Amino acid sequence: MKKLFIITFIFAILASVGMAKDRDIVYLNDGSEHIGSLVRITDGEIVLEMREGKVTFAVDSVRSIDIGSWRPGDDWANRLDIDDPLLENALETADIASREWTSAGYITLYEKATLTVHEDLSADYVVRYIYYIANERGKDRANFSMNYYDDVQNVQVDFARSIGLASINTVSDNAIEDGSTTAWLADYQRRRVKKFALTGASLGSVVDYQLTKHYGRFDQWNALRENWTFYDNEPKIESIFEVKYHNSVPLSFHDVEVPKPKTSKAHGYNIREYHMENIEPYVS
Repeated sequence: MKKLFIITFIFAILASVGMAKDRDIVYLNDGSEHIGSLVRITDGEIVLEMREGKVTFAVDSVRSIDIGSWRPGDDWANRLDIDDPLLENALETADIASREWTSAGYITLYEKATLTVHEDLSADYVVRYIYYIANERGKDRANFSMNYYDDVQNVQVDFARSIGLASINTVSDNAIEDGSTTAWLADYQRRRVKKFALTGASLGSVVDYQLTKHYGRFDQWNALRENWTFYDNEPKIESIFEVKYHNSVPLSFHDVEVPKPKTSKAHGYNIREYHMENIEPYVS
């Protein structure tokens, strides 16, 4: 009866994430793992749609099932499938930039941070990075981490993928780690880190990822503090920092040695956008 309850519960979850593709993992009792998209679960069998076709497993042979989250781009198999204009433009830029910056470890093709402060003093901080990996030292761009305080903030990976010449690899839920920044004091730490490492990131490939940090509220005890740097020891093609804040929120700015922001208003928010292009690397 217990096993029937578990299978029924999993089926209920499956119905709500039917759009997921190649994000579900079936773990068998023999230790093997099978990745695909769950088709159906019955009292006696589990059917998984894999790249080579449908595979059926007996329920008794299955140890557990991970049902993954679908993210934008998870259904892309190669570059021809990409339907994100910003990423398509970055891929075209990579060909030109890689010939210009031949000694670079990586090239930032595009990066943008948007900090949005809402009327209730909650906030969202969205960051997106697109990098071209030029040589071995640039491979660390395929790894990313973001710290947060779990009692007042949360972090989600909106998408993450590596784009090679022949294939695209996207991050799966079981590749995203979420833990304490200090393992030996994990039970007493508010500060946590969410991190991942993309597979398939090789020389000549492009990595593209976006994360969102949500602030439940900020005040004198819970500060809103984010840093953005326009300069790096590797070249940047385009870098944008944008602040949106509700008309009722009294924010003031003190700009020092930054480009003059473009200001606008939309949907009850004031917007300041700092934008720089073709930033040469600095020598440290």
